[in-house]
Amino acid sequence: MNRSFSQQLPINLITNIISFVLSVGISIFMTPFYLNKVGIDGLGILRLALTFPMYTSLITIFITGSVTRYLTIALQEKNNHEAKIILNTSFFTLLFLTVILIPIMFFVSFNAELFFNFPEHFSKETTWLFLAVFATSLVSLLSSIFMIPALAFNRLDISNVVKIISTISQTALIILLLHFFSNISMVGAAFLTGAFITLGLSLYIKRKLTPELTISKAYFDKIIFHKIASTGSWLIVTHLSTLLFLYSDLWVVNHFFGANGTGEFSIGLQWSTMFQQMSSVFIGLLAPVIMITYAQKEFQKLYNVLTLGIKFTGLMLAIPIGIIAGFANPLLSLWLGKEYAYLDTLLWAMLLPQVVFLAVVPLFIAFNAYNQVKKPAIVSVGMGVLRLGLAIVFSYTLNLGIYAVVIAGIIIGILKDGLFIPIYAAQTMKVESTIFIKALFPGILMASLTFFLSFYMSTIFQPDKWLILIIVMGGAGATMVLMTWLFFLKSEERTIILRTFLKKFRQNG
Repeated sequence: MNRSFSQQLPINLITNIISFVLSVGISIFMTPFYLNKVGIDGLGILRLALTFPMYTSLITIFITGSVTRYLTIALQEKNNHEAKIILNTSFFTLLFLTVILIPIMFFVSFNAELFFNFPEHFSKETTWLFLAVFATSLVSLLSSIFMIPALAFNRLDISNVVKIISTISQTALIILLLHFFSNISMVGAAFLTGAFITLGLSLYIKRKLTPELTISKAYFDKIIFHKIASTGSWLIVTHLSTLLFLYSDLWVVNHFFGANGTGEFSIGLQWSTMFQQMSSVFIGLLAPVIMITYAQKEFQKLYNVLTLGIKFTGLMLAIPIGIIAGFANPLLSLWLGKEYAYLDTLLWAMLLPQVVFLAVVPLFIAFNAYNQVKKPAIVSVGMGVLRLGLAIVFSYTLNLGIYAVVIAGIIIGILKDGLFIPIYAAQTMKVESTIFIKALFPGILMASLTFFLSFYMSTIFQPDKWLILIIVMGGAGATMVLMTWLFFLKSEERTIILRTFLKKFRQNG
């Protein structure tokens, strides 16, 4: 069932890129579509509702985050009996937790006005939107457990195909429903339909990849449950801190600045999320490599993978982040209309720090592999709570509007992702304490140079048509890609890239 890394890497990469491009393209298209159909307030409510799956995904992390580790090791060692026990224990635990969440789902959905700030005329639509999106997240919990064998066998291409099918079906249904009904609850119905499609596909894939892993209560094991929970409990705390970092901002903005401010903030958050997805194209390739390399006890190789992974992720993100931030004003004018061009500084503040925040994500995978998730979890959730508190204080005391929330996020993000995570990872691997921090510098420098070049070109050319904007952005991008290749990559790193992405593609062709 296992393919070699060299055989699987190009396939995983291609499907990752296709999935990412499709997701970005749809996201870019759908935002002006939503604004046209439901307005800026409706967009803000919709973005707020879509945070629900992020919080219910805490359960997914609790189960699948730790199960992936143990199941990968069991399957790599060809211990099918152990793998069957692990999968069944996690499935029935997840099923039990899903049932518990159902009454919570109904309470929050039918009492949304207690938790959120939105116009009264959206009240009924919001209730059904929240209910549908919440239900979507619960169905997705069940789907996640059946996709673990694909991850364990490094078959990211399979999981990517499932994502692509689900995304296309959801988007097509959203467009169809909103064309006839300008009602935000229709978006929830489309997402729920897509979730059931994903569930069906994940069941089929599990049966194809691991037919020997049958589902039966007889294989539930309390010892395995405690083993999974030991790791999962700290993974869930770590993920909670991530949610506090990424999505509590939206709740604070909604509370202090209403649905309109939430809509504005969500436009910047959309691009931030897009770059998170972009980073997952590369980091997603690293995840199974890190887990399997650790399982095979090749620690020097693992250290090299992580160091290069941070550097490559930073450089990969630096150029598009710098370009989007630098060209933010004309981009917003052409994309959403000139009335939204004032949000250009919001994009600067929300995007540029992502070069640091996202480049260290491979280290979290390493924490899981080493089963050293407790301390990062405690520190991360503490930082997340501090960020939430700081955002509230700034919103009360500073006359900066939604930028008060952004500033709080930048301060805490640098402390956590720029300092603590890389230092603690180095200590865990017993290497030089600043080695992973140094790996961040090339990405930071490249993002800065790209932003200033893009902003300069934006003021010189003042693109007012899509074709002109694309050409000018392409010129800036090509210039910085060449600079990266010549001055930011060592000769051996260029060799790795050429050997991996050119030679392997020819071999598989």
